[in-house]
Amino acid sequence: MGFFPANSIGDDIEIYSDASRSSTLTVFHTLRQQMEKAPGHYNWASRTWSAQADRREDYLGAFAVTAGADIEPLLARFQQDQTTTIPS
Repeated sequence: MGFFPANSIGDDIEIYSDASRSSTLTVFHTLRQQMEKAPGHYNWASRTWSAQADRREDYLGAFAVTAGADIEPLLARFQQDQTTTIPS
């Protein structure tokens, strides 16, 4: 997990390598909603909630989730339970 200096640029979110924001580490390209909306209603994108670079400093938080190491025995048990409990 981490918190990274970030700002929106157009429809994208730039992630910076440090707080100086002088070097871009990566860019998240976000997609706006594609549905038709009534006039005056906005199609949101993830960058909508990130501050623009010329307005103020902002940050992006990220974390990763795993099903866990050595998950194979548990998966095998679930697979076995699935095949023995469902009538054919």
